[in-house]
Amino acid sequence: MLLKYLLSAFALFLLPFSAWATLASISIVSDDKNLQTPLSRLAIDDCISLLRQACPACDVQINNPEAQIVLQLPELVESDRQPSRFAENVDYPYLQYPNHDYSWYSQRLEERIVLTLQTTTAEGISCGLYGLLQEQLWFNFYHPAETNIPNLQYWPLSEDFFWHAEARFDKKGFHLHTMHPIELTECLLNVDFPDGQKKIKQYIDWLARNQQNYFEFNVLSSIDTARWADYMRPIVEYAHQRGVLIGIDISLNMRQQRAFRLTQGRGSLSQQKAEVERSLHSLCDGVKWDVINMEFSSTEFSSGNAAERQALQIHIGKILRDQYKIKLMGRKHVVKNENMRAGKHTLPPLSNEDARIDQHRGVLIHTVMFYSLFDSLAPVYENRNFEHLRQLMMQEKTKRETWYYPESAYWITFDNSIPLLLLPYLSARLQDIEKCDSLGIKGHVTFSSGWEWGYWLTDWSIARWSWRHNINGNIQQPYPCQFLGDLFKRESIVNLFSAALDLQQEYFKRRELIRFLSPASVTDELPRPLNMEFQPRPKHTTHWVRFRAKAHDLSDLRLQVIEPLRQYANKNDTLVRALEDEKRFLPTKDLRDLIDELIRALKVNSLRARHRSYTLEFLSSKRNAQLTRSKDRQGDLMVYTKAQKIRQEALNIVKLQEYIYRYPLDYIARPFTSGHTVYDFGYLYTTSELQLWEREEEQIYKDRYSPFYKSVWNIPKIMGVQKR
Repeated sequence: MLLKYLLSAFALFLLPFSAWATLASISIVSDDKNLQTPLSRLAIDDCISLLRQACPACDVQINNPEAQIVLQLPELVESDRQPSRFAENVDYPYLQYPNHDYSWYSQRLEERIVLTLQTTTAEGISCGLYGLLQEQLWFNFYHPAETNIPNLQYWPLSEDFFWHAEARFDKKGFHLHTMHPIELTECLLNVDFPDGQKKIKQYIDWLARNQQNYFEFNVLSSIDTARWADYMRPIVEYAHQRGVLIGIDISLNMRQQRAFRLTQGRGSLSQQKAEVERSLHSLCDGVKWDVINMEFSSTEFSSGNAAERQALQIHIGKILRDQYKIKLMGRKHVVKNENMRAGKHTLPPLSNEDARIDQHRGVLIHTVMFYSLFDSLAPVYENRNFEHLRQLMMQEKTKRETWYYPESAYWITFDNSIPLLLLPYLSARLQDIEKCDSLGIKGHVTFSSGWEWGYWLTDWSIARWSWRHNINGNIQQPYPCQFLGDLFKRESIVNLFSAALDLQQEYFKRRELIRFLSPASVTDELPRPLNMEFQPRPKHTTHWVRFRAKAHDLSDLRLQVIEPLRQYANKNDTLVRALEDEKRFLPTKDLRDLIDELIRALKVNSLRARHRSYTLEFLSSKRNAQLTRSKDRQGDLMVYTKAQKIRQEALNIVKLQEYIYRYPLDYIARPFTSGHTVYDFGYLYTTSELQLWEREEEQIYKDRYSPFYKSVWNIPKIMGVQKR
């Protein structure tokens, strides 16, 4: 059942040419126009190179119509370059992108197999070539720094088939959240970073290979504005040559996390407008950005002066529309208006002209963490679920260009910073993709916060799910662990990962153990009204359990949290052992190393659950000693020692995992002082020493519950109060 897609692919395509001993020659056949157009030419050259790697004994070339396998590209007609089907019947300003659906038709002609690509644009040619490689020839573009190349000793496809690929969304791609010190942050913000442009282009290639057409990242106030535009200009040009739209995320006047601010928010409205114009000029002069994603709020929990903000928003929209030809987008945060801590929310009515300008502004509907837009329970940012965002999406999609903007990781203290491999991201993102597709949402941009600890799997899966496939009239049905089947080609492995996902759905989401597995966030331990709830957290703080819990509270904690955490760990360990048994059947070291990475991450999931269960048990024992007036108020120290040993066991796994990080440890997993973000360390620094685990232990042991105790987070710096 789970491998319906994979098995149908095997049934349709494997072993059709037993008469051919080996694959001898492959050729991409194209007219001069395709070869002279940078977008199609770059895709053709890249595919030729990839095919040569997959079949080193083959003669792989361009324009040999007598080759054993011929990939025939269409002759494009300029008049066919019409607005896409997504732009049909749209009565608001729309960011145009060419049609890029494609079809492949295969037939045998004498001694040759000819696959004919049917599409109408260079964008379609690029998508069609990469789609053929990944969806049918078993290339896996799973990580920007790594690709799994198949062995094409034999041609794996049948002689005759018809395959149609259709984009679910017009714009589809990724926002790299470079407010955080993730893999490409310094490459994108530091003009002197070694090989920075090369690494960015490598990521753009990954987007193109996965048939994505949008890339966005945060610009911070720490950039060298005098040099940065010149640094980014060739990057933007290269993105366009690869068929990728490119945008930047900036703010109106948000202070937190060094956001690039168009205005400091001081002076009269006319003075602020002039400041906005100068700031936009510094970013946009000579650089052909396609989109500016604007943060208009001062923080996520405060909106500022709504009337002033609206006036500046209209002014920015007019400048971008008329002067720079850039699409303005703005995100809708998860926080409800009634939960805002500060700000004036009443908006004055717009004039007819201002309303026309405002229609050019698109909206991004943002959700966070591993919750679906359609989950009944999503206890984040002081919400029960995202119903208010669903309603807004339905309202906005009729008025302006509307994109969905979910997350594939949520750094700080939720997933890869602990670390936890949260597989429910897969099921949540797939559910949202299918639902948004059915609702006619035009774009899907994923908010990405790092790729290690298996989170490359989430981004890769999202990219591939953004397309629908129909083979010989059979619509392929996606499922959460689908692309693990593409990688490992063993149904038993896919079933085990699916079981691991189901286990997390039950324990982490339905039973809400994620509230305890995730350490306290930056604000969780602050006093009211500063204790904003960002991620799921326990009903009561650790301090409350230590000094105020009653006997029945401690009993509930054991029955509802401590014991279920251990149940999860035991069940997950059974799956891990089964996966380790399966590893021996994988044919190459690269695949064994890849599954080892995921197995180690799942092992740490179990250890984190056990560790948390023992720290909570130790906390309970200390409180129980106080309630019973025991002379020994230190609780069960043997339990505390167990927690320490578990942390050390997990730390040994972390050190093994660090050997396979794709980017330098000094950059993503160690302290540093010269970065552009407000953080003085890479995004995997807290993981490198399991700092968040150790902090929990010592807080409980020493009864130190201050939010600043052994905290790595510089809150004044993050909030923009402290500049450096």
